[in-house]
Amino acid sequence: MTRLLELSARCAECAATYPGNFIIEPGTPPPFEWAREPKNTVCSCEPRWPKLMVKLRGQWYLGYPSTDGQLVVNGEAEGAFCDSCGAYFLGDMVVDLDDRSHLDDPDGT
Repeated sequence: MTRLLELSARCAECAATYPGNFIIEPGTPPPFEWAREPKNTVCSCEPRWPKLMVKLRGQWYLGYPSTDGQLVVNGEAEGAFCDSCGAYFLGDMVVDLDDRSHLDDPDGT
């Protein structure tokens, strides 16, 4: 249930995130909005959003922010993120089907 509600537990003293499953005792009031961990959507790279990573049809692809390209997808809907800092990307992006630089063997098939 805690995964379904996207809840996380934190230490009351040091604020470390509890790494495993946890139980919410019966009768505990529902969580407040601040109890959910927000997604980081602020890219800390210079320049911003150098390369985006997205998984489509079971494969990882690189892309960049734009609406001008052969394959444009909604980054938020597809779970796109910055390949360098991990920030989630919320806009439209072009998927570069030819860029294989993120693969262990870019020349392999």
